[in-house]
Amino acid sequence: MEDWSDPREDKYGLKATTRFGLGITRSNAIAKMTNIKTTLK
Repeated sequence: MEDWSDPREDKYGLKATTRFGLGITRSNAIAKMTNIKTTLK
């Protein structure tokens, strides 16, 4: 988390980022992920 502010517009808040990973618990299993939004900066 990090503080965010724009004093000219009198706006203040917080920015938060979450990261997650996918682990394989069954070596013979099949997984399908849908509706995953990705962004590149």
